[in-house]
Amino acid sequence: MNIVFAHPAHRHDSYSDYRRLALLSGFEVCLISEIDLEAEDTVYIVSPATGDIWNVLSKPRRCKIVWWCLERPDSGVWPPEGNNAS
Repeated sequence: MNIVFAHPAHRHDSYSDYRRLALLSGFEVCLISEIDLEAEDTVYIVSPATGDIWNVLSKPRRCKIVWWCLERPDSGVWPPEGNNAS
């Protein structure tokens, strides 16, 4: 299994350490737009989830995509209102 960290095209300054850590750890990295949807043996870790990822998620795929939410919820309410998950 291949693990690849996929980043949005727009650079978020607050994620610069995260991006660098993925590289220094020896993981492959790519842009979200470069995700190979047919790569059945690949897990893509995506953070942050921007508009780029929604275009990918709307298509059929064989790869696995994990959204790693590194953001702290600002509202203080968790789970977010309207979420029925328990």
